[in-house]
Amino acid sequence: MLRIRRLQIHNFKSLVHFDLPMEHLTGLIGLNGAGKSTLLQALDFLCQLFRGDLEGYLSRRGWKLSDLRSRTAEPLPKWLYPNTDFPDFPMEGAFLRSRSGLIRFRVLFEDDESGEIGRRPWMSWYGEIDATKGGLSCLGEKYLDSEGMSFTVHEGRYYSDPPPEGYDGRSEIAFKYQGSILSQLLETQTRQISGLERLKRFLVEERSLELLAPNLIRKKERKEDSIGLGGERLAGFIHALPEDRRGNLQERIARFAPALRDIRIRKRPGGTKELIFSETQGQKIVDINERYVNDGTLRLLAILGQLEEEPSLLLLDEIENGIHPERIRDLIDLLLEAPSQVLFTTHSPMILNYLPDDVARRGVVFLYRDRLGHTRAKRFFDLSDPSSKLGLLGPGEVFADTPLEELAKELADAPEEAGSR
Repeated sequence: MLRIRRLQIHNFKSLVHFDLPMEHLTGLIGLNGAGKSTLLQALDFLCQLFRGDLEGYLSRRGWKLSDLRSRTAEPLPKWLYPNTDFPDFPMEGAFLRSRSGLIRFRVLFEDDESGEIGRRPWMSWYGEIDATKGGLSCLGEKYLDSEGMSFTVHEGRYYSDPPPEGYDGRSEIAFKYQGSILSQLLETQTRQISGLERLKRFLVEERSLELLAPNLIRKKERKEDSIGLGGERLAGFIHALPEDRRGNLQERIARFAPALRDIRIRKRPGGTKELIFSETQGQKIVDINERYVNDGTLRLLAILGQLEEEPSLLLLDEIENGIHPERIRDLIDLLLEAPSQVLFTTHSPMILNYLPDDVARRGVVFLYRDRLGHTRAKRFFDLSDPSSKLGLLGPGEVFADTPLEELAKELADAPEEAGSR
């Protein structure tokens, strides 16, 4: 199964020369303002490049492309990070444009179902988009994989190696598009590079609940296609689920709300839909409208509903909100069991305490700001003090026992921070 193993971002808000290792389950911790939510936004933006319609996406978010770039970033001549985890992964910039307005992404994927770590089949994508001139398409793109195949977009042309049958491998771009050119190319135009479609499918199937809010879940909408960033359209989404998946969702939510007997969808005048919860109260089964259901249950239903769709990647912000402490273990177990890769933020030691030590050691990442205000990431349990405590204490206990403000200052003042730029 394809997983993101490494994400590099330059010039997206506070993410400047930013480098993040990722696991099947990755938890982001850090002080308020460290950049946790910004990272979720950047990853969702990256995935939108492969869906196209960047204009609509920015409008729905209330963003302007020019607002997304860092105000303190210097032009980037090359990626500066040493590559110890994946020695065969080329780290050179694809085009090395030295322009301050470019937002850049590089993503490394691995197939985690074959081979040992570091020797598994991999593929990478690099892209850059100009945030200063209002252009909504990537200026350049580069795909590479461990089989030696490549795909390049550069100066109005795209190239593939090996080329499609009957072509020389070079094609002029004679159409307009937004985001990545892969959002518009047909599978027949790229099928000679099998990894391209896998990579595109992974990024298109990402889902984000980073703005999850009960008031948005209760908002009435007609659409049924997907759950929104804030949980909008949840009723329509559940209504459209096949019967077996609705049954699975019912079983999952019952782990958190034992009194719940059924969830139905009621159609309202105008075509909107609302959730009706049936629960046991004494000897009776009572129907409760979504307006009166507690916020925590609605948040959980949105998360579990999204997991039922089995997205490739799921983004969650402060997943502990509204969840009773006794139910947190069940949520973590579901995330660990899920086929989806999950990236979440948390301020809760209890969330971390239910992670197995080996999962926490590789998957808990500490975000902080350096002296220039740029977001940095380090595996929390690679740091000497937290590492020495893990095993004697649970991951959450180590988190609670660590003064994060002092740690962030210590890391920001470390000599390697000054020398990394």
